[in-house]
Amino acid sequence: MKVAFLLLMCVMMIPELVGQSKYVPSFKTDTMSVPETNKVLEGRYVETVLRDQSEVRFFETDDHRYFVRFIVTRNFYFDKVAMLEIQSGSKSSHEKDTKQYKVSKTAGMFFVEVYKNYFTTYKESGITAIVFGDVVTDFSKQDVSQVKKMATFFHESITKKN
Repeated sequence: MKVAFLLLMCVMMIPELVGQSKYVPSFKTDTMSVPETNKVLEGRYVETVLRDQSEVRFFETDDHRYFVRFIVTRNFYFDKVAMLEIQSGSKSSHEKDTKQYKVSKTAGMFFVEVYKNYFTTYKESGITAIVFGDVVTDFSKQDVSQVKKMATFFHESITKKN
């Protein structure tokens, strides 16, 4: 009886465990507006939702410019302008005069243009934290892993074309 019960529990738990680890990146074609200028960019993006419901999006425009957009769900400083540091393992990129835009009462947005070679770093180390002003927002190991998968997919796509 105990063996049957354990077998039943295992069969019921396997789909739950497998379902949590699957993240398959794919491109979506869309437009995105630049907050400072309200200019609309056309292109494609890949995006992942993190454990705290924050989002990371990598966007490639039709004229091969690259952007990273973060929708954050904590550490709000709406309309504040400061240095944004994107940490990737032991490396960092710094974006001066970055503004955190208010998306909703519970979400803020950072939007920065980055160089193509940054995605090489992101695919190797993921994004481990963002620092805005003096406030650090760390990413969990699971989130870093998702960003690495997404960055690998994005990097392979943009390097194949050129």
